[in-house]
Amino acid sequence: MKKLITIIFTLLLVLGLSAQTDQGDMLLGANTNFTLVSSSVISGSIDGEAIDDDLISDAVTTTSLAEAQFGYFLINNLVVGPYLTYTGTKVEVEGVDDLEGSAMTYGAFMRYYIGGVAFVGGSYGMQTQSAWDDWDDKPTVMLLSGEAGFSLFLSDNVAFTPRASYQITSTKQEVFDVDVVENKGALVLTAGLTIHL
Repeated sequence: MKKLITIIFTLLLVLGLSAQTDQGDMLLGANTNFTLVSSSVISGSIDGEAIDDDLISDAVTTTSLAEAQFGYFLINNLVVGPYLTYTGTKVEVEGVDDLEGSAMTYGAFMRYYIGGVAFVGGSYGMQTQSAWDDWDDKPTVMLLSGEAGFSLFLSDNVAFTPRASYQITSTKQEVFDVDVVENKGALVLTAGLTIHL
């Protein structure tokens, strides 16, 4: 992992040409995220009756995420391209075997730069999860999001890119011969590095 990080930062330093959002230029982006959440249920009830405290457990969830995207500027300030996101999750509960899983999302994104710095955009993707490997009827998961952010240039063509996005996740699955659809929305804040070539 150290070698990969060293190679990436060396590449970023070597590629100090000029930041461009002109037609024919390319964009290479990477985001990473590590989250540790310790959560516990305070109280609960089933059919109006309180759950005993000894049935409520603490859980520690660790989530890591890595995202890569490659874009091509079709016209000045408008970039489109594919993206790939890997998410790994581990849930630890005392006295129980750890639960681990991963998800892979692949799709396409587009982004329009305003003044070569600020941007708005969107993406559409499909997701698969390792937990579904043994399932006969795998769910279909689609992700649609809109984003806004800006590029804070660290050198001529390397930018720190914070962004905020609103993501809608739609899951469709057949359960006992009944189609079940679940739609969720989430506000996502992330940041990463972007190379403009």
